[in-house]
Amino acid sequence: PKRAQTMAKDTQWTKLEVLSSSENGNRGTVQFIAFYTFRGEEQMMHEISTFEKIKGKWLYVGGEVS
Repeated sequence: PKRAQTMAKDTQWTKLEVLSSSENGNRGTVQFIAFYTFRGEEQMMHEISTFEKIKGKWLYVGGEVS
């Protein structure tokens, strides 16, 4: 947890590009690229996230980062 707190403090999120999204019943996916600066160095993270609709609200259930 302390490492995560340090990373969060040193990270500035700068841009989010949603590449695609889909919905199939109560399951959904979103593919995106998040851009951020970590300790002065520009970085990016590509993720395909999985969501599930529970009681009318979309909840994040997992993702694959590449």
